[in-house]
Amino acid sequence: MTTAASDTTAQNHRARRERDALLQLARDMAGSSPSAKGVLLHLAQTAQSFTQSEGACVLELRPELFRVAAPTGIVRPYDEQSFSIMPPPSLFREALSTRQVVVTNDGANDPRVDSRFRDSLRVRHVAVAPIVVSDRVDGLLVVINAADPLGYSDDDAAFMQCLADFSAVALRDAALVARAESAAADAERQARETAMAARRSAVLARTAEALASAGSTDAVYAQIGEIVRELLGAGGFSIFDVNVEAREAQLAFQTGVGSVDSGEAGKHFWATRMADVVLTGTPTFVDNMRAGSNTELRLTEPLRAAGIAALALLPLRISGRICGLMSIRCTAEREPDPTEHAFLESFASQVGLALRNARHVNDLSERARRLATLAHAQQRLAGTLQASQLPAAILDAIEMIVPATSYELLESDAAGNWSLVLERRQPEDGVCTGVLTIPMHTESRPSRMIRLHTRDTAGFDTQDADLVNILARHAMQAYETVHLLEAESAERQRAEAAADIARSTLSSGSVESASLSILEILDRVVPTSGKAIGVARARDGRIEYSAAIGSLAGMLGHRPAGPFGIPGLSPDGRAVEIANLHDEAPESVRPVVPAERALVLPLLARDRSLGALILTAPTDAPWRAAERATIEHLSISVALAVDAVLLDEEERQARAREHTLATALTTLDHPVFILEHDIIRYANPASAREYGRPVNELLGRPFADLVASVTPSRHRLGLSGREGVPMDDAWLPAEHRHRRSDGTEFVAAVTVSELRTEAGVEHGTVVSVRDVTMDRAVAEQLRHSEKMVALGELVAGVAHEINNPLTGISAFAELLLEDRLGDEQRESVQLIKRESDRATQVIRDLLLFARKSDAPVGPVDVNALIEQTLRLRAYVLRSSEIEVALDLDSAGPAVQGDAQRLQQVVLNLITNAEHAMEGCARRLLTLSTHQHEGRVVIRVSDTGRGMSAAVQRRLFEPFFTTKPPGVGTGLGLSVSYGIAQAHNGTLEVHSTVGVGTSFVLELPALSAAVEQVGAQRNGSLA
Repeated sequence: MTTAASDTTAQNHRARRERDALLQLARDMAGSSPSAKGVLLHLAQTAQSFTQSEGACVLELRPELFRVAAPTGIVRPYDEQSFSIMPPPSLFREALSTRQVVVTNDGANDPRVDSRFRDSLRVRHVAVAPIVVSDRVDGLLVVINAADPLGYSDDDAAFMQCLADFSAVALRDAALVARAESAAADAERQARETAMAARRSAVLARTAEALASAGSTDAVYAQIGEIVRELLGAGGFSIFDVNVEAREAQLAFQTGVGSVDSGEAGKHFWATRMADVVLTGTPTFVDNMRAGSNTELRLTEPLRAAGIAALALLPLRISGRICGLMSIRCTAEREPDPTEHAFLESFASQVGLALRNARHVNDLSERARRLATLAHAQQRLAGTLQASQLPAAILDAIEMIVPATSYELLESDAAGNWSLVLERRQPEDGVCTGVLTIPMHTESRPSRMIRLHTRDTAGFDTQDADLVNILARHAMQAYETVHLLEAESAERQRAEAAADIARSTLSSGSVESASLSILEILDRVVPTSGKAIGVARARDGRIEYSAAIGSLAGMLGHRPAGPFGIPGLSPDGRAVEIANLHDEAPESVRPVVPAERALVLPLLARDRSLGALILTAPTDAPWRAAERATIEHLSISVALAVDAVLLDEEERQARAREHTLATALTTLDHPVFILEHDIIRYANPASAREYGRPVNELLGRPFADLVASVTPSRHRLGLSGREGVPMDDAWLPAEHRHRRSDGTEFVAAVTVSELRTEAGVEHGTVVSVRDVTMDRAVAEQLRHSEKMVALGELVAGVAHEINNPLTGISAFAELLLEDRLGDEQRESVQLIKRESDRATQVIRDLLLFARKSDAPVGPVDVNALIEQTLRLRAYVLRSSEIEVALDLDSAGPAVQGDAQRLQQVVLNLITNAEHAMEGCARRLLTLSTHQHEGRVVIRVSDTGRGMSAAVQRRLFEPFFTTKPPGVGTGLGLSVSYGIAQAHNGTLEVHSTVGVGTSFVLELPALSAAVEQVGAQRNGSLA
């Protein structure tokens, strides 16, 4: 047989097969009332059989989707599944657009093959034929993996197209029949559904009305029971509360025919179909009570025994969230249709809404009750006024509003570390499953925390958290209120303590008693193991512990050096903490100092350190902030109190000194006055005795009234307006003459001192008056004795050296004169006699100067006085090689006075000149006298070394001398100055360094002196 013949035979055979397949498909479709599903399944089976494929299917098309409607072979697992059509390039999209069969025999590599099926079906060959009905592609006929390794041929594609066209007609006829049947069924169903809908609407309306009027959960349950029995014909129902997230379920209510064990039902809830209902939100109808898992059968055994034949398991939704399940028990088997499903779902929704409302009402009632309890707890909390009682009051209040297994109050420190303040635990066993933590905020961070534990599986709810949170805020307000009250109480306590300190200071008689009272007051306010006060009364700045109690009692009376005696321990004046006082104490006080922590506070007032306050306490506890603040606050009052006590002590000492001074002034035997602007404000008793006037008569009088005469001097007394003497031209104290009340006068030595305030302002004068009449007499005697001693030594020397030879010479001269002598001889002897007599006269002058007299006052020849004095010093002058020049007034000036005292003045001046010219190249002593304006001027000049201005200012001071020790007494010039003043004269000095010195003695001339002495005597008698 040829190849052409063979091909013809094969084609004929294939044609017969195609015809037979189509006829068989037609017979199958005509043998029964075909449904769309059946037609498509026949179509897929025929295509698979004819093309000898591993699988075939018919795909129903929707916009951008296809559904596997009739699969056979390897495609069967995708039955009824829908998929999106793959974007181009795609075999399906190509068949749809071309309306022709599309074939690929390289399915593993062809990109048009959907990758979702390539691997799972191991696609090698694919043929896709469009099914066109009424000029619209309604589906696709698909065959996969031909038996021929080469895949599908063009003939296979042509048959596929023919088969698709044939099936399109059958599908159209089946669709017409199906639509007719469906219309009839729809009409009947609509009638039934209308009647059922009316009944169900009535049920829902009744349900809504009944449940709306129910005000509590129990009332809702009762209404549901009536509706289930009367309108739904059910035997009863159950309600489960469910927490899907926590996988918790609890049987809340059941009623009617049959009942289950609530504990077992809640325990095994998640192992039954009830769990699927609440997890998926899809109602489930159990129409066979004898089917199910062993757990379900065990749970429903009581229901089956009571005659329950079916169950409707409905999820309860509240605000879109499944929170429960309703199980309706039916005594007859039933299979609800979708409409009844929807009805029961609506019914369950109304039940859920009613339960939610009822529970809201219950929650509101419970919340109102708990809020009332909260208000009562807040009132009790507000009544707590002590910080130490607040923790217990807070836990008491929480126990009133939230039941729990344990209650804790925690507190954080500055570093954020938490510590337990108070805990209260119920005597129960088991593990706590719920924790509620509420922070109690202060400013920007929580300073306290409330923590509750419970063993209840339900744990704590948001209402518990809200109530505890409200109470926590109120507790913080209570803390703040208590702190304010405590601060106010502390401030009041501090003020009272400060007042007590001030009162005790006023009533204390000494620093020691005041310090002890202060420590006792401080110990009442802030008790510590020891306290001590050190006060700096000494000039060296060291403190002495004037009071000490407790563990510091041994420090009483100590005056330690170092930081406990010097305020330098705290340069800034703030309190200083010492970890161990014993280790820091100086050696002198360490044996009596305890090994405790200490707080040292310097006591400062008026910008000076008054001492220190020390407090000690055991080392195992730090100082509390409130205690330290109180002590630091009161340390100011302590410092002021110590300052006041010290001032009082100083004042008492000052008064004591004043009393001592007043006593001393009273006991003085010479007058003392205190003047204010020259007016007597105080006079001691000696004043009354001296002046012969009572003290009260002296007070308020000008001091000048007591002065008879004043001799001007360089010293200031403060007396003015007396005999024309200005205030600044006061008299020397030694030359005052004061008048007594009886008219008698006395020479007074007056000492003047100024009284000044602390600021240096003069506010008075102290005048001390002493009668120096006797002192002068004694001084005169002393001076005379001194002179006599000097003259005695001088006379003794002269007498020893001269007197005996002169006596012999004079005697022999007398004898010679009795002899007969020549004129020249007699003249010589007479000269011898005359000179020896002159020498004898010098000795007589010396004896006259040295002789003590009653100092008679009378005329004195000044020139003769000078010549006589020069004769006394002639030998010394010649020995010192001093040239003497006399310039005496030829008129013979005379003065009224004491010749011996005036001679003493001249002798002192000559002697000073001799000393001044020692060692000088030129030694000239000049004495001159002359009269000027009723006064006799005596000048004694030398060419000595001269004197500086500083020496001249002090020249007339007693005991002042420029001579070496042992040479002079320093009294010569001061005595001479006094003699000049006693003769109403003056003594002045004029000196130039390196040139010489001149002393000028001025005395009243004889006539003026007599008049002046007479006036003084007349004044005395007046």
